[in-house]
Amino acid sequence: MRPLRRGPDLLLVALLIVVAVTGAMTDRAPGAGATGTTITVVGDSLTVGTSGLAGALEAAGWADARVDAKSGRYIRASGATANSGILTIRAMRAEGWDTPDWVVALGTNDTPNFTSAAATEAYLQRIVDEIGAGHRIAFVALALPTMAAPAARFNTVVRGWAAADATRFAVVDWDQQALSNPAWYAPDQVHYNASGYRARTAAVVAGVAGWLRTTPLTPPGSQPERQPAVVTVSGRADGMRVVENQRVVDTRIGTGLPARLAAGRSTPVPLATLTAVPTGAVAVVANLTTAEAGAAGFLAAGACATIGTTSVQNFGRADVVASLAVVELAADGSFCVLSSAATDLLIDVVGWVAAGGAPLTATAAVRVHDSRPSTPELVHTLTLPAPAGAVGGLVNVTVDTAGAAGHLSAAPCGATVTGSNLNFSKGETVSNLALVPLGIDRRICVTASVAVDVIVDVVGYVGGGDDASDISSVAAARVLDTRNAIGGWTGRLTAEQPVDVPLSLPTGTTAALVQITATGSLDAGFVVAYDCSAGRSGTSNVNLVTTVDRSNLAFVALDGGDLCFASSGRTHLVVDVMALAGT
Repeated sequence: MRPLRRGPDLLLVALLIVVAVTGAMTDRAPGAGATGTTITVVGDSLTVGTSGLAGALEAAGWADARVDAKSGRYIRASGATANSGILTIRAMRAEGWDTPDWVVALGTNDTPNFTSAAATEAYLQRIVDEIGAGHRIAFVALALPTMAAPAARFNTVVRGWAAADATRFAVVDWDQQALSNPAWYAPDQVHYNASGYRARTAAVVAGVAGWLRTTPLTPPGSQPERQPAVVTVSGRADGMRVVENQRVVDTRIGTGLPARLAAGRSTPVPLATLTAVPTGAVAVVANLTTAEAGAAGFLAAGACATIGTTSVQNFGRADVVASLAVVELAADGSFCVLSSAATDLLIDVVGWVAAGGAPLTATAAVRVHDSRPSTPELVHTLTLPAPAGAVGGLVNVTVDTAGAAGHLSAAPCGATVTGSNLNFSKGETVSNLALVPLGIDRRICVTASVAVDVIVDVVGYVGGGDDASDISSVAAARVLDTRNAIGGWTGRLTAEQPVDVPLSLPTGTTAALVQITATGSLDAGFVVAYDCSAGRSGTSNVNLVTTVDRSNLAFVALDGGDLCFASSGRTHLVVDVMALAGT
């Protein structure tokens, strides 16, 4: 028998095969009922054939169950409302229907989009984001003998979500039952006979029965209390010395290291032989740039014994990406780098953490320069509002919608610059934290290789100020990962959704250096990090790029001990605390 062709119209043959039964499509608002629990099922023609499902759910204990099914329905938000699962959900909510529990019985008509695990996750995340936080979601596993590979990708993704957060996600294990009972299938190997549909009804009811015995999820905006993430100091506290940018490694020409980094291999960087490491220095402040990577991946830098536990940068294939990092040193002044993909590496040293260095002061982020909407320029000159005694400034530098690829450097005006602080591609909006030496006049020049718009936000100073503190490295501390519920949050942030991360910090902590990674972004935009007690600033820390991971180091003043994040677009966030000031 020749299998049916794939495509959005795959299931239009349903009515030739199954009884013409539609789901219970009502316009009732959710009722209170005996249990106060309501549930909605959104499905395609397989659910059209699964007759009696609404009644079976109510018989099992739900106060109200709504089943909305249509032959040929897909997930994506396009076409006629009735044909789209996402648009159907929007229409239900527009009429006043919303339930704490949802069953997504879709995916058969979306199989051409399940080309890889990453593509499948991104595609399915759309309906998760549409249903939103504060709701439980059950996915009915796909059982498609003639489309086994995309069905397996779908099932792997949703089972991964359920394993990571069983309080929010569930999977109806229909594939295991159906594939072991081939007699249940109709001739097209997609739909079922009467026995198969009866079994599918029972499987859906059984798959979500546990929800009747548990408390519904807390609505968005009132997350349950979470235990603070404990951050502990791993090294002594010292001040920071700021030096003029010095390039010590460039694998493209064999400087510092003889060849490109090999994928997955830890490579020692003998810093003491490359530059004048102060005696007893505990960390180096350096700008790390990856170039022409063979594949998308990440870069780690740190103590050789623990390299790879956290990353300092994410990059795409053939990208040129720069990231500021505070990297812990061994006693001999060395550290290690590790890249998940083969890549060239450039290292520009801009400072040290060592005895005799100046303390740091974190400030509320302040925008001190924004060249928009005037004509893009090659050189941007500005004066930092630095306190007396400041020898360096920590500034977040952003290039907005570059007209061409290039790089830029931030330095005292008139200084000789041998390295760079930020690289950008044509059309890209990207940022990087920079440590810039300051002279008496506090003037710095941001010089680009091509004319661009530049935004500069000052976040702290080295030296000066009454609240200045030494800095110390910490044991690797991942305090938030929305992909797997680290930090108490799971699922992508929605636009403008605030996320608070409670921290348990050493007494006297005044600020934290945190690595922020935006991954799996579905929108362009930006992420802001801020002290929860101080409120959100008007600046940004990381720029979002769809389908590309982006990261940046942020220096955030802390008062109450909690970090907050907000995103202008949908994205997952991963946050690692790298160092603390004030301990």
